[in-house]
Amino acid sequence: MKIKVKNIGRVAEADIEINGIAVIAGENGTGKSTVGKALYAAFNSMSDSENKIDRMRRNSVERAIRKAYVGGPLDSTSRHRRTAGRMNGFIDRVFSGECTRDELIDEIKEYYGEEISREIESDFTNGVAGVADQIIEIMDISDDEVFRAIATNRFQSEFNGQINSVFGEEPGKVELQIKDASTVFSVAGDEVAEVHDRRVLRFRAHYLDDPFLIDSLGGPYGPAFRFRPLLGHQEELRQDLIQATIRNDDSESSLFDEIAKERHLKVLMDKVSSLCPGYFEGSESRGHLTYLEEGFARGLEPGNLSAGLKTFAIMKVLLKSGALDAGGTIILDEPEIHLHPAWQLAFAEIIVLLQKELGMHVLMSTHSPYFLNAIEVYSKKHAVDGLCSYYLAETCADGRSRFAEITGSTEVAYEKLAAPFDTLEREEYGLE
Repeated sequence: MKIKVKNIGRVAEADIEINGIAVIAGENGTGKSTVGKALYAAFNSMSDSENKIDRMRRNSVERAIRKAYVGGPLDSTSRHRRTAGRMNGFIDRVFSGECTRDELIDEIKEYYGEEISREIESDFTNGVAGVADQIIEIMDISDDEVFRAIATNRFQSEFNGQINSVFGEEPGKVELQIKDASTVFSVAGDEVAEVHDRRVLRFRAHYLDDPFLIDSLGGPYGPAFRFRPLLGHQEELRQDLIQATIRNDDSESSLFDEIAKERHLKVLMDKVSSLCPGYFEGSESRGHLTYLEEGFARGLEPGNLSAGLKTFAIMKVLLKSGALDAGGTIILDEPEIHLHPAWQLAFAEIIVLLQKELGMHVLMSTHSPYFLNAIEVYSKKHAVDGLCSYYLAETCADGRSRFAEITGSTEVAYEKLAAPFDTLEREEYGLE
């Protein structure tokens, strides 16, 4: 897998290969997160895209039908409820592509019945024919056009609407290459203007950058947390965590115990559980989830977990629920931030094991020489160092960020990231 980024945000150009684990090292503000967001937006635009396009088109047809009725799209009168059960059948006939305009008008009249059809004719200038024309227009929109809208929404939700370069009006480009096929997203005016060779991907990419998302599982601060503005990947992760913990009942736990006997998953779970031994359970008295460990007399609110433990708790929930697919993709943005040195080592080994045991493609960024070294050491220990690539992100004289591959010569990254220690040493000993 490769991700190429050009003129997106502050990034002038990046070409990152992810055969196993790709590590982008660099100081803050060098565009590391931009590459991760671009990968996430491109990958998840294509994830299950055919079904997404179908659902969007079906929903638009349904809205056109419901909006035409006097009560509007949210009408809940008994007459409308009597027709609601026929909606899917009606949409299936529309999607068959066999209806002429006149036949579609007849279908709409049959769907509503004579009484409601007369109301539509009297309340709307174009009547039932206008509804038919709107549906025809919806069906005439190409899949490519719908996909561009999906991709634009993905990219805008990741970049807060500001996708293109902050340095000028140059068109941007994101290219995602998987095996021998490349899909190119051309970006102009902060929208996806064109997509070349789009394809459908079976998996979703996961993006972890905020351990505090787990706070939304509990209360009393959980509900308030849900009103916090979130980027697209953060909202999806929050939903993944909620759904995973809802499904986590005893029967599924016992099923998981059977699956966990397989070596590749057991190794990971044993490592994560040694650091995060607890689990989430529904609290009947409080109506939300709490965290429990052996010896606890009562559950701990998710918001009261340490920031470091939250990182491991999220990973445990995703692993246990099966959300992380074998061969899938995960993006980790500076995961070391909230971890003390011992836990940085442990999390670095978990990242390596994600690749070794599940064959995942991992893109991670770091500004820590300590964490970078841990990835190098554990990748050698677990014999996946041949699947690791390293890059250094730097801000150039023109203010733009560029990325250099440093696989095999990571000392340049250590020199850059450890420079503050040299500064402190000179301060301590009064050296210039």
